[in-house]
Amino acid sequence: MTSELNGVCFDNHIGPILDEGGRVTGIVGIAINITEQKLTEQALKGSESRYRMLFEHSVVPIWEEDFSEVKKFFDYLKNKRIRDIRSYFRKHPEKISYCASLVKIIEVNQTSISFFGVKDKTDLLIDLPQFFTDDSLDFFREEIIALAEGKKVFESDIPIKMLDEKIRHLHLRLQVLPGHYETLSKVLVSWIDITDRLNYEDALKESSEILRELNRHIEDARENERTRIALNLHDDLGQKLTAIKMDISWLKSRIGVQSPLVEKKLDGMKRLLDSTVETVQKISSDLRPGILYDLGLKPAIEWQLGEFKRNTGIRSVLKISPSEFIIDDKLSIIIYRIIQESLTNIARHSEADNVTISLRADNEVIKLIIADNGIGIDEEKINSPKSFGLIGIKERAGAYGGEVRITGSKGKGTEVKVIIPAGGK
Repeated sequence: MTSELNGVCFDNHIGPILDEGGRVTGIVGIAINITEQKLTEQALKGSESRYRMLFEHSVVPIWEEDFSEVKKFFDYLKNKRIRDIRSYFRKHPEKISYCASLVKIIEVNQTSISFFGVKDKTDLLIDLPQFFTDDSLDFFREEIIALAEGKKVFESDIPIKMLDEKIRHLHLRLQVLPGHYETLSKVLVSWIDITDRLNYEDALKESSEILRELNRHIEDARENERTRIALNLHDDLGQKLTAIKMDISWLKSRIGVQSPLVEKKLDGMKRLLDSTVETVQKISSDLRPGILYDLGLKPAIEWQLGEFKRNTGIRSVLKISPSEFIIDDKLSIIIYRIIQESLTNIARHSEADNVTISLRADNEVIKLIIADNGIGIDEEKINSPKSFGLIGIKERAGAYGGEVRITGSKGKGTEVKVIIPAGGK
């Protein structure tokens, strides 16, 4: 019996006093001060009440789950001297489903009811595996491995099956509640629905892939058009200019005695034609580098660097590993154009006197690094929409699944790093 006096609570125990004959001769009472115990109980009730209120009215779905049977299974494995849980599940994948069947859903909050579109909590207090897809088990495996390793918190993205069989993707957070670390008898599981985000990311990825294919098609079309124009220049205009030059030589030898003025005019026309033929050849070479198609990428780069030094005076070093490697024509022209554009930028803006080009290739990627020792590009120019040369480099690499990283250090130069999948995908 309990009583209260002046705010102090007592637990009262009263009993009779008996003589030798068993007759009651008096009464004895004991009062134990249980005020602190009562205050603790009241505090616990208040805490539980607040917890329940927060649990029920949380804006995210929350479940209380009981993993105690799973914990007993872990203990069983330990008694069997099984220490590597991951290897055990790898050898016995059926035990993952078994562990899922051991989990009990104790309670769900109101938000969970809304999320699953059911009328009552009892519709969700069912076996956990009913919410799992085949892929879910892979994520559940990581969850129980984390618990087996003593972790109190675990987060992961996981697909689940709704009651109408539709698939949703959740970012799930698991939290073992204090006081239940040893038994795992109370575990809070909350989540955020990320299905729409993943669908958006997939759509964006598909859109990016379509754009990349379009860029690749445009780049191929550009190269085809350049080739057509180059061949026309070489075969048509170049031949006609050469024919005119021959006609002028023939005319000069046939007109007999002529004034110095006429002879000077004919010589000037011949020099102009020589210069025009040279210009046509240069334009044709820029449009379609014949040396690239005839001899390969390495000789084409070496020739380009030789021309670059002759025109600018800037020295260069070329490092290729392995010394001989074979890639398809499309990737060759992409790499050649990137180097060509980079050298143009260096000549125009860098104030460098030395350039190093490193080209490495293996079965997976082609890595190209172009570095100069000039004034260094700043961040603003790297990201400027007016930096058409850099944009062209990024578009060319991106069309074949590549990545471009451009960095500059003031007074120490600029580096262009390009990584393209060897398969060009």
